[in-house]
Amino acid sequence: MKFSKNRIYAHLGRVANPDILVIVADFFTHVSDIGWVIVSGRCGDKLIVIFRCDGYKKDAGKLAKKVFGQLGAAGGHRQSARAEIPLKNLNEQVANKFSTSSLQRLILKHLQ
Repeated sequence: MKFSKNRIYAHLGRVANPDILVIVADFFTHVSDIGWVIVSGRCGDKLIVIFRCDGYKKDAGKLAKKVFGQLGAAGGHRQSARAEIPLKNLNEQVANKFSTSSLQRLILKHLQ
C-alpha cells in the first residue's frame, strides 16, 4: 500500500473473489483526508481495479475509463468505479509484475 497526496493505492495480488477488493476500497474511504482510493488485484484471468473518491470535483467513472477503457471494461459513477482488464490485453511483463507502484504510475499519468 502507498499513501501519497491524499490518495491510497494498493495492489493485493491474487484474490479469490473481487468483492474483497471492494471491501478493502470501501474500508479505506473511511480514513480521514483521503480523496482517492484505488485498489487492484488479480482474479482468474483479469486484473480488477476498484476506484473510490469523495466525488467533489472528481469522477471515478471517468478516471477508470481514461486509464483502462482501451484495455477492457471500465466505468462507473462519480464516487465509485471499476475496471476489469483481461490479462491477455496487458504486456506479459506488466501483467506478471504488476504491483502497487505499477498501479500508482498508471493512475498518476491520468490524474495530472
